[in-house]
Amino acid sequence: MESPLKIFTEQLRDGKREAFEYVLPPDFLDLSEPDLIFHSPIYLKGEVYATDEDLILQLSARTEVKMPCSICNEMTFATLKTEDLYHTILLDELKSTIFDFTPILREELIILIPHFVECQQGKCPERKVLAKFIKPKTVSPHHHFPFADL
Repeated sequence: MESPLKIFTEQLRDGKREAFEYVLPPDFLDLSEPDLIFHSPIYLKGEVYATDEDLILQLSARTEVKMPCSICNEMTFATLKTEDLYHTILLDELKSTIFDFTPILREELIILIPHFVECQQGKCPERKVLAKFIKPKTVSPHHHFPFADL
């Protein structure tokens, strides 16, 4: 699949900035995991500009991922969102005047995936079944809290 996320660095001379806004299908991420399903579009907005030495990419992205609830294991949605993410690339390191930032976006979205997600906005109905196995938090009389009286 041809990536739409290409920057033509030659067009960014003399302080010119280029704004972009895309709604991308999730299949361009090329992720195929049974317990991690991207099926919502990826909303991407940002701008790119060049300094004397660097290419500066600023972006915001938002999408949803479907993954198993940490309590009941039913599939649920988690929102992935990043705002004002900046990424800097040295112009000397670019092999071409065309730079594809698909791997950068893919990596940032993967980093945003939560380790744990709970269905029904954190109120999984199966949580009460697990309650009998969870030891309640108690403060031991042997602990000293020196700032408790402030």
